[in-house]
Amino acid sequence: MTTARQIFTNRRNARASTGPKTKDGKASVAGNARRHGLNIPIQFDPALSEDAENLARLVAGANAGAELLQHARRFAEAQIDLVRVRRARQVFLNDAVDDANCRPNQLIETIQARIDAGSEPGTALRFADVVADLSDRLTAFERYERRARSRRKFALRDVDAARRRQTGRR
Repeated sequence: MTTARQIFTNRRNARASTGPKTKDGKASVAGNARRHGLNIPIQFDPALSEDAENLARLVAGANAGAELLQHARRFAEAQIDLVRVRRARQVFLNDAVDDANCRPNQLIETIQARIDAGSEPGTALRFADVVADLSDRLTAFERYERRARSRRKFALRDVDAARRRQTGRR
């Protein structure tokens, strides 16, 4: 049986965890959809699915059978995912470089000046936090890219095998 104290505590905790309150917190959360948008399949984006279909038909060739075309579609989707991940990583890196807080040389000079002046010893930790956050995000991009490369590699193997079966070669 839940006590009145537990109910009170649960409700208080729920009120405290209803999302970000500050402008910076809200801006950070607003980026989540973009950050996680790489998980969205290509079929849900009409422009990308059209590109994938065009690439699949180009890879499969004019006289492709249904099996070969299906494997070519898997290859094309993986290739487009790979390009999409690389573009997203590039945008992220460009934004990070443009952000005044992420300019390493300028930030290192500022940190050194503050350390020399004896003020704000926690600044170095904030710089480390920025670098750690960049590293975590780049690691996530690497995971997406690795998955796309793996899917593309296996799809290409299947395309080659289907092409050999279609032409009667072993």
